[in-house]
Parts: sequence; structure tokens; C-alpha cells
Amino acid sequence: SGIDKHDQKLGILRMFGEKEEITSEEIMREGGGIGIASEERLVGLLKSLQNEGVVTYTAESRAAARATREGAEALELGSPEHRCWRYLQEHPG
Repeated sequence: SGIDKHDQKLGILRMFGEKEEITSEEIMREGGGIGIASEERLVGLLKSLQNEGVVTYTAESRAAARATREGAEALELGSPEHRCWRYLQEHPG
């Protein structure tokens, strides 16, 4: 008893509200209640809505980077080299 394709498409349209544009990330994050379980399913629904003339759909490539644990530590405490240099400055000889 899942949500059918028609109801999922209506759910996507309702998410626009007053916005001119929404991202697939927004739909996936906020749209759990309309039963879209995968990005592939969402793309299919958006293409279907575009074929019906009610939305325009543009696929864009986006790269994202995230600091590792070591990177976050370097941001907080300085690089290992800087920490070594600081230690040597504070503890001469």
C-alpha cells in the first residue's frame, strides 16, 4: 500500500509553495512523507512532470568536499607542522 506515482508528483508540486525552484536534495530531505525512496525514482518523477509541462528539470553536476577527522583537527589546532613549530618555540633547548 505505497503511495502511487500521481500522489508523489502532487507532493513534489506542493513542495514548491511560494518558491520558484527547489533542489532534489530538498525534495529528498523534506519529501519522506511522499514515499520517494531513491534519487533515481525522484529523477523519473521530475522528468514525468517536465513532460507534462508543469516543471522544468535541469540536471546539474555538483561536487562536495568534507573535511576528514584529521582536517577538522588541523582547522581547530593548526597543522601538525605548525603545532611542532609552536612547541619548539615554547620549549627552546
